[in-house]
Amino acid sequence: MAGQQKKILIFAKPAIGDILLATPLMRSIRLAEPDVILDVMCYPGQEAILEGNRDIDNIVTVERRPRWSQSLDMLRRLWRKYDLMITNAADDRVHLYLFFFGRQRVSVTLPNGAAWKRWITFASVVEGHEDQHALLRNNQLGNLLGYRSQYEVVPPVPANGRTGSPLPRLRESAYAVIHPEARLPYKRWTLAGWAAVTRHLSQTGLPVYLTGAGGADERQYHRDILQGSAQTAESVAGELSFAATSELIAGATLYLGIDTVNSHIAAAHGVPTIALFGPEKPARWGPWPAGQRSERSPWRNSGSQRAGNVLIIQGSAACGTCVQGACLRRRDHGSGCPLMAGISIAQVMQGIQSMLPPEFRT
Repeated sequence: MAGQQKKILIFAKPAIGDILLATPLMRSIRLAEPDVILDVMCYPGQEAILEGNRDIDNIVTVERRPRWSQSLDMLRRLWRKYDLMITNAADDRVHLYLFFFGRQRVSVTLPNGAAWKRWITFASVVEGHEDQHALLRNNQLGNLLGYRSQYEVVPPVPANGRTGSPLPRLRESAYAVIHPEARLPYKRWTLAGWAAVTRHLSQTGLPVYLTGAGGADERQYHRDILQGSAQTAESVAGELSFAATSELIAGATLYLGIDTVNSHIAAAHGVPTIALFGPEKPARWGPWPAGQRSERSPWRNSGSQRAGNVLIIQGSAACGTCVQGACLRRRDHGSGCPLMAGISIAQVMQGIQSMLPPEFRT
C-alpha cells in the first residue's frame, strides 16, 4: 500500500546449503533497495546459517509439517503480508505459502510441473538445466525482478561482533580444517583416507581441527580418524556454532572437506579449499570460488578440476555421475558411492600439495 515500507520474503530450498547459496540474491535485493524490509523464511534450526547476515531484517520460522492449528496461525499472521515473495523451491507446500503470503510471487517451477504453480506466479525460472549453478539460478530469479546479479556468498559470522570460536589462539597461527563426515552416506569418503591425510597434514607442522555437528556416531568417526595421528590434530565436533565454525574456517591455511555446507563457507572466505565430490554434479553444486563473477558455472559436470581458491576432486567409476544420491536410487543406501570410494589417497595428497603455501609442502 502507498506510504508503507516495501516487504519482501524469501523462502530458499529447505537445506542449509541452499539457503547459503541464496545469500547473493539477498545481497542483490539489499543493494538495489536499501530501505526494503527483507525477511527470510526457513525451518527451525536453520537460522544459524544466516547469523550475522546484515542484508536481512528478520527470520520467519515455519514447521516442516505444521499442525492445522499452526497452519491457521501462520495464515492469520502472514496472509498477504509481503509485497513480494520469492522461492527457489518447486514443491507444493512452498508454492502454497507463496500464494498465501505474497501479493506478487516469483518462483522456480519444473519443466512438466503443475500448471497451477505457474498460474499463481508473476514470473518463474524453469528448473532442470543441469549445467546451471544453484547460485546462478537464484540470481536469475532476481533478474526477473530487475535486480542486478551478485556473486558473493555471505557466510555466517558471530552476531554483534562477538567472538564465537572458543579457540581464539588460532587467530595467530597456521592450521588446517577438515570436515570429514556427512549425514548422507553417498557423500562420505573412506576412513583410511581421512586418517592418512590427517596424519600427513599434522606432519607438515599444521595443527588440524576436525569439524562436525557432534552426534555420537560422528564423534566416534572422528576418534577413529585421529587414532594414531599426531598430537596436533583434534576434533571440535559439537563444540562450535555455525558462526563459530565459519570463523574457524576463515582463518585456516587449508580446508579439506566433502560436498557439504562447510565447503561452501570455506570457498566464500577465500580459504584454499579442497572439496571431495561424489554423484552430485559440481556444475550445479560446486563451492563458488571467492571473487568469481560469471554467468556460467565455474565447474564441469564431472571430474577433478580447479577454479580460483577451490579444488574439486572426484573419483572415476563405471557408473558415472548419476545424480541419484546413491546406488539403487536410495539416498540412505549404506554402501556409499563408487565415485567417492574411487578417490585415491594419492589424489588427495597431490591436491593438498598444490593448495598448501610453499612453506608447508613436503
